[in-house]
Amino acid sequence: MAEMWTDYEWLNAEEAQLVRTHYTGFSVTTKRGLKVVSLNSNCWYIKNHYLYANMTGDPDQFGLFQFLIDELVESEANDQRVWIIWHIPVLDPDTLAIPAKIWTDIVERFSPYTIAAMFNGHTHRDEFSLLYKGNGTDSSAKTEENLINFSWISQAVTPIVENNPGWRYYSIDTETFSVMDSFNYYTKLNETFYNSGDAPVWEFENSARDAYGVQDWPATSPLNATYWHKIITLHC
Repeated sequence: MAEMWTDYEWLNAEEAQLVRTHYTGFSVTTKRGLKVVSLNSNCWYIKNHYLYANMTGDPDQFGLFQFLIDELVESEANDQRVWIIWHIPVLDPDTLAIPAKIWTDIVERFSPYTIAAMFNGHTHRDEFSLLYKGNGTDSSAKTEENLINFSWISQAVTPIVENNPGWRYYSIDTETFSVMDSFNYYTKLNETFYNSGDAPVWEFENSARDAYGVQDWPATSPLNATYWHKIITLHC
């Protein structure tokens, strides 16, 4: 992967060497100034049996949280915005409780000024994950005042259960690197069974800004945690 990313000129030689040797995570600063931090979510995956060896003695056995903190401290000092990408959502049932708590504390410390957006996969569904103070364990504390941040969870081209294949792209504010909108596309899985091997036809499904009925949300405001909290209030 490091060789491929170097060929695309996404990484220079020094960065590529770091990717080859550091499996916890890595970061890249884009030409526009945005830092993208990629993390290995196996460091909190419930099926990673190595995590159980010394969970209470050293909850950061792989050095992932120290790596992330160092990156965020550096960006905060430089007034730099950061995206964080990883696979397994931290509040997913597949995540162990102790790493989830550490993660919550880190995100609270650096939100909303340094962390501009967070992106996940794993569930294969079009979802989002709101993070509240107290790790969201107390339902009465899930208020707008207690919001910390949230993660986008993207649907997958590889479907599971009843889902159709899907993908999305984002509209981004190029000054703040906040997400202004997302656009979802899907293809009808059953139609791919009889299309003679042709490429699937991707149909537009929705815009997140238009789909959920938050009528008073300003066009100039990003789709942040408050926006998604309002959706929960409207529909749940």
